[in-house]
Amino acid sequence: MLPLKTESGPSGCLTIYSNRTDHFDHKECQLLERLAANLVFGLDSLRTHSVREQQAAEIHYLAYTDALTGLPNRRHLIHYLDDILSTPETRATEYAILFIDLDGFKPINDALGHEVGDEVLRQLAQRLQASVRDSDLVVRQGGDEFLVVISGAVRNGPQQDFVKIVDIAHRLANRIIAHLGEPLTVGGYTHHLNASVGITLIPEHGRDPTLLIENADKAMYEAKRQGGGQSYLFSKDIADSHQQRFSLETRLRQAMEQQQFELYYQPIFELSSCRIVAAEALIRWPQDDGEVLSPGTFMPLVEKIGLINPIGDWVLETAARQLRAWHNQGLELSMAVNLSINQLYPNGDAEHFAGLVKPYVDPSWIHLEVTENALMEDPAKTEALLKALNDQGFQLAIDDFGTGYSSLSRLQHLSLQSLKIDRSFVNELDRPDSKGEALVAIIHQMASSLNLHTIAEGIETEHQRQLLLDMSTGKAWGQGYWFSPPIPAHEFERLAKARARLSSRDEMVPF
Repeated sequence: MLPLKTESGPSGCLTIYSNRTDHFDHKECQLLERLAANLVFGLDSLRTHSVREQQAAEIHYLAYTDALTGLPNRRHLIHYLDDILSTPETRATEYAILFIDLDGFKPINDALGHEVGDEVLRQLAQRLQASVRDSDLVVRQGGDEFLVVISGAVRNGPQQDFVKIVDIAHRLANRIIAHLGEPLTVGGYTHHLNASVGITLIPEHGRDPTLLIENADKAMYEAKRQGGGQSYLFSKDIADSHQQRFSLETRLRQAMEQQQFELYYQPIFELSSCRIVAAEALIRWPQDDGEVLSPGTFMPLVEKIGLINPIGDWVLETAARQLRAWHNQGLELSMAVNLSINQLYPNGDAEHFAGLVKPYVDPSWIHLEVTENALMEDPAKTEALLKALNDQGFQLAIDDFGTGYSSLSRLQHLSLQSLKIDRSFVNELDRPDSKGEALVAIIHQMASSLNLHTIAEGIETEHQRQLLLDMSTGKAWGQGYWFSPPIPAHEFERLAKARARLSSRDEMVPF
């Protein structure tokens, strides 16, 4: 009996039997001992190799598999796409990538915790896998983002054209959206999620895996931008749009750092006398070619990239400084400044806003304008903030009144002084058979009953001004191109001084 003492795994023994005593001489015993030693060495080598293979397989699995869902991960996808693109036969468009992003997943994580969120992702991954064919590759990229690679040739034979693969991709995307949108019960709650899907074609939209994924991502965001719950095919227009947005974002940050923005001021006048009583501060962005961009072309992006607070602070402080200069020249005007919903919620601070203004003017000279929709984001918190702003001395107005969803019962509890009648109602005043006149009259009557004064926006004709004046029941102001468009500070100053010198009511005509 020869012991087999291995370094890895269980030991053993090698037993050799003979039917007679002293069958093996000394040399034969030495040979058998060397045989046992070689067996030990071989067993150790074999076991070590097996362990290494197992470890390599585990490392490969961990490197190419998503730990949460068990699906292949992005690294696996890159290698898979590399293999597809390196195949000489991949010349026609036979493959498509679907980039899937869940709409409404973040609130689940925020409200119920990551354990519930992880279970939701696991179940949705199973649904996604069940929505596709065995030949389709399903990948979790991370977070609530998944990708699917489909082959048109596998589904409908080798001959595919562009139209067919696009149709296949859209039909699969719609099936995925429908399955993922079915109610899901996790953590004691039933969740209703939606999905947005972006589609790229291989190799139509690129021959680099990373580029193909990025393009599918861009198409997904376009689907999300259009309301979500749908699929969208990547196109060059989307790529150009994203490039323009990236360029605009870079320029916006530079403009903020280099203080390239300017404020224009639109006169607010008394409807009865046409006397200028206030100015609305409106941001403008001068360009190198002489063009001056209005807020609609860049402020949505400012909101999206998180620049609204520093730019909003700059607007408010600059407007207050300009108002101080006009007061020093004898122009006793008020100043209207718009506040974005992102300035108000969730971290709006009345003392902060007052601190920007007080070095120049008393806050009572500043009219802060908020939209109706801003009041609906968190009614209780917004109502408290408006009261705090009013306590600091600010005058408050609802901008674009009549276009949002504010509750009339809530208006009586808000710290407001003004309602700004949206231009869409004013535009209707000149049109025959329009209900605009009745609606504006109702707003005037309601404002009067709530002890609020009105400011009509978008006045473009003398007829509109006269109708608004006839309907007013109290202090009524207006603004619009009939009187003056937004103009630079020096032009506003010249206009305000000229209007102040006019004494005859008949002379009050637009400049």
